[in-house]
Amino acid sequence: MTLDFLIPMPMFFSHYVFSKGFFVGWITITFIWVFCSAGISVILPIVETAGFFKTLYREIVGDMTGKRKRRNVEVMDARSMSADATPGSVTPDKEIEARK
Repeated sequence: MTLDFLIPMPMFFSHYVFSKGFFVGWITITFIWVFCSAGISVILPIVETAGFFKTLYREIVGDMTGKRKRRNVEVMDARSMSADATPGSVTPDKEIEARK
């Protein structure tokens, strides 16, 4: 906004007449500015998250083909907890160790 509006406005109000070379240079700089800012705000986040997208793709393909390794997850519910445990008093790890 500063480059396209605030800088040329004083020249406009002083009745400065843009030459063709100045105008072409101004438009060229504006286009370079727009493409650089688009690259920073659109392409850079995609590049920074490329590792996540690779992992996500592998997980999805693994799920679809059945080749994904299943993780052993033990689900705890209220029936599996001891009678003296209250919510928040026993973490699942301690409860699992207590049952072993």
